[in-house]
Amino acid sequence: MRRREARLILGVDEEATKEAIKSAFRRYALEHHPDRNPDNPEAEEAFKKGAHAYRLLTGQEGAELDALFEQFEDIEQALDKMERSFDEFEKNMSEGLDQIETKMSRMFKWVAILVIFQTLSLGLLILLGF
Repeated sequence: MRRREARLILGVDEEATKEAIKSAFRRYALEHHPDRNPDNPEAEEAFKKGAHAYRLLTGQEGAELDALFEQFEDIEQALDKMERSFDEFEKNMSEGLDQIETKMSRMFKWVAILVIFQTLSLGLLILLGF
């Protein structure tokens, strides 16, 4: 989770003080605490996200780990972009090879027709005695 996402979860801005973050977390926790939402299986996960956001924004444990996760997310996004580029390259190469194959097939047909025409012409010239 990035700090930007943590601020969105708790609803605080970049200049929020620790007290404002604490207050926002209390409101968030009251709304999403699993004990207050026993019939909502997603409440526990939402509460964990809020607690994680609070720890990140207040500089408590896990901030270094979060920074490392952010780096891995950036690397993962770069790898995804690279994979999409390779997929596009493969698609373009495949289309290009298909076009070459089509043109070569047409050329082969014309060469075959010309060879047949030459053979028939030569045979006709021999029959006519030229």
